[in-house]
Amino acid sequence: MYGVIWAYPWDVLDAGIDTALARIANEGGMQAVSLSHSYHNVKHLRPHNPTRKLFVANSSAIYFQPDLTRYGTIKPIVAPLVQEDDVLRRIRDAVEKHGLAYHAWTVTLHNSALGTIYPGINTLNALGDRILHYLCPSNPDVRTYITALVSDIAANLAPAQVELEFLHFGGFEHDVHHAIPSVELDPFTEYLLGLCFCEHCLQNAHYAGVDGGAVRAWAREHLIDYLEGDQLPALGGVGDNIVGHALTFPALDGYLRMRIDTVMSLWADCKEALGGKSDFVPIVNMGVGMPHEAAIIQALDGVDIGRALDAGIPNELLDCAGYSLDGLVLARAVHDLQRLVNNRVPIREGLRLIPPQVITSADVAGQIEKVRALGLDRVSVYNYGLMRLANLRAAKQALV
Repeated sequence: MYGVIWAYPWDVLDAGIDTALARIANEGGMQAVSLSHSYHNVKHLRPHNPTRKLFVANSSAIYFQPDLTRYGTIKPIVAPLVQEDDVLRRIRDAVEKHGLAYHAWTVTLHNSALGTIYPGINTLNALGDRILHYLCPSNPDVRTYITALVSDIAANLAPAQVELEFLHFGGFEHDVHHAIPSVELDPFTEYLLGLCFCEHCLQNAHYAGVDGGAVRAWAREHLIDYLEGDQLPALGGVGDNIVGHALTFPALDGYLRMRIDTVMSLWADCKEALGGKSDFVPIVNMGVGMPHEAAIIQALDGVDIGRALDAGIPNELLDCAGYSLDGLVLARAVHDLQRLVNNRVPIREGLRLIPPQVITSADVAGQIEKVRALGLDRVSVYNYGLMRLANLRAAKQALV
């Protein structure tokens, strides 16, 4: 099998660039390494790090030295790690001699730091609350920033692939703060809390002939009733509930379609921004835990994989349904994706080789065999710095 390993530049740097890359290629049997170029806040315990077991990054940032002339109103935040040392350039220059391909793992719209500095670029929900950890893809300044980021990476570092994570509308969860639940949120209500009604989304809806204000009022009414009342959580999944409402509420159906138009046009812009220098590889998730709703869940975030494939945008799809512990869930999700893709592009499955998916190295082979049994021959594994070295070595044995 073809193996790619996700890695953070700080972990590679702490181990020593040549030491880490040799370990990835020789002990791990990987064919490629995907380095984080743009990432959110983290707190990581690193089992085999030789210098610091704990790593904390308090701000979303990029990990390469940018060409600032490419950017508009929104400027990238450069991590302290690379302000005086072009770390990714040094890693990039060392990768080839170890027989590895170089990929650029890039978190896009999930960015609490930019959302704090430029608060008008965030998701704005029906209650008027800004969701600071997620940038809205309808916002023109955000779109300029994301395409500049993608083109900057391709031109600066020429990775074989740019793997794009969170390139869609975001939700209420996945925040950076210590959340204390005050109300039990069902998936439907949680989704409505993250649905964006910023001026740019409402303007796009207007251009599409959709009454976005009516959708906002409907969402607000539900949220107020649920939060201030004494209601039980909604039955069923988010997809079932949204589809049920959309069937009888044309404005909601139109609003969701507008979101798909928004995200798919951003995918196309990013593919164009790569200029043919790197492959465009979106990171998707075919509904972990809810494969029967996979296509619906994608669409609720603004993603239409079939439409993107028809337009020739992805060069490969990196699916993370493999993060599920349930073999049946994974099988159904991958089957749905395979049927949708119909051999038009390769599919690579993402696997976590850390808890709770993997406890000891004995569990590694089982995770990889799940993917092999589904007819896939490409995996991405998470993560070099977070897994025990025994798990890395076990991966090599399982990939053969």
